[in-house]
Amino acid sequence: MPEPETKSLRSKLAEAESIIEALRTGRVDAVVGEQQVLLLRLRDVEEQLQQSEARYRAVVEDQTDLVYRWNPEGRLTFVNRAFCQFLQQPREELVGHFIGAALPTGANYLGIVVQLSSMDAYQPSFFQEYRVERPTGEVCWLNVTHRLIRDEQARPAEIQSVAHDVTARREAQDQLHQVNVELEQRVEERTAQLRALVHELGEAEQRERRRLAQFLHDDLQQLLVAAKANLGLVRNDAMSDRQTRAFERTLNTLDRSIASSRSLVSQLSPPTLQNAGLLTALHWLSDQMFEMHQLPVHVQGDAQAEPESNQTRDLLFGFSRELLFNVAKHAEATEAWVETRRRSDGQIEVEVRDNGVGFDVARSSSAGERIASFGLRSIDERLRVLGGELQVSSAPGQGSRIALAAPAVMTGVQQDTKPDP
Repeated sequence: MPEPETKSLRSKLAEAESIIEALRTGRVDAVVGEQQVLLLRLRDVEEQLQQSEARYRAVVEDQTDLVYRWNPEGRLTFVNRAFCQFLQQPREELVGHFIGAALPTGANYLGIVVQLSSMDAYQPSFFQEYRVERPTGEVCWLNVTHRLIRDEQARPAEIQSVAHDVTARREAQDQLHQVNVELEQRVEERTAQLRALVHELGEAEQRERRRLAQFLHDDLQQLLVAAKANLGLVRNDAMSDRQTRAFERTLNTLDRSIASSRSLVSQLSPPTLQNAGLLTALHWLSDQMFEMHQLPVHVQGDAQAEPESNQTRDLLFGFSRELLFNVAKHAEATEAWVETRRRSDGQIEVEVRDNGVGFDVARSSSAGERIASFGLRSIDERLRVLGGELQVSSAPGQGSRIALAAPAVMTGVQQDTKPDP
């Protein structure tokens, strides 16, 4: 026999002996192939599969989260140890039963299947949060992630759900919410108290103004008028020129004192404000500003913008007067405008504008100093406490616009809508 054929035969015999030995020792289960011999190490594959499955089950069983699978009909097909411990039931009593009976959460399981079936591969899962009552009566919250598993034909086969106990987080959220509610209640109570105090302060200021005006009218003016009358009684024709001039100067001083006291009375408590309302009082204030400071003030008002309470009326008039005094003293303006309106939120707004030098609101330091010097900070604080607001718009060389807004009726304070006596 030729040498090459001998070598080939020996090689095949050696291969056959190794196959026989593998079959005899159980290292392989089958031999297939015609031109080439292929050894199928089925037992090795099976062992690997078993090890992989054991690792998977160990991971799932050791989970503290609840892992369970269920079919599209809503029947449980698998539950892990944590699931059983959570419900305090053995596995055999859970598998095969309807999930809604085993874990009552009120969830629409058919809807979950439909939703998962409509999702694409880039969003294969979604989560929900449920309130669950355990057999012990303990109430828990579970955050559950649902994921769809399809068969070879891409049809829904099973849904795997993983539930994480978030009771501690929910309790912390509930406690935080309760703290926030209590804090808001305290803030509301404090705000109401502060609002009442600010209201009482405003009322005390108005009462003091009226009291002082009454004193000036009933006492000081009467004394001045009486002094002038008595001085007139001692006048005679025998007076020297020097005495006559002194007498006339004294009468003139008394006349100016009487006029000043009358003006002060009207400034402290304008009769038009008490009797005719805000808009009429602003027209009167316009005349006073021109008479005292030669500042023309144009007043325009909305008939619907009359405050419904004396508190709002007095507040807006007092702040408007303060703003116009600031314009006269600081703004170097030649004209000013005052307009009243009722806003869509029901608040009464008074806008004071001028064509003066203005200031840079964007520059916090200088603007803050300018606003503080104008008394706007105090106005802003009082308005905010009472539920109103202050808006300031200005620019260098472009004048200023300041809008005051206050509720038509003060809330949280005793109302007085009757005209002042």
